[in-house]
Amino acid sequence: VAPDGVYFTFLDMRGNNITIKGIAESNNRISALMRQFDESEWFDGPNLTAVKALGDGRGSSFDLTVLQVTPKREDES
Repeated sequence: VAPDGVYFTFLDMRGNNITIKGIAESNNRISALMRQFDESEWFDGPNLTAVKALGDGRGSSFDLTVLQVTPKREDES
């Protein structure tokens, strides 16, 4: 779930690589999104590739990539 104040404008998945572009009300919201990806069992290696302040003071646009992974089952080691 994306944090409040974070909106995705583009999403592309090629294999297990996901590219996301969006707009956030603040850089703190982008940081919260990155932490959520980092703490998830379903995603790995979030990488913020660009952050740009919007000229109208409405926040920032961002680009990031993340790898989709399948968590191990409890009976797997």
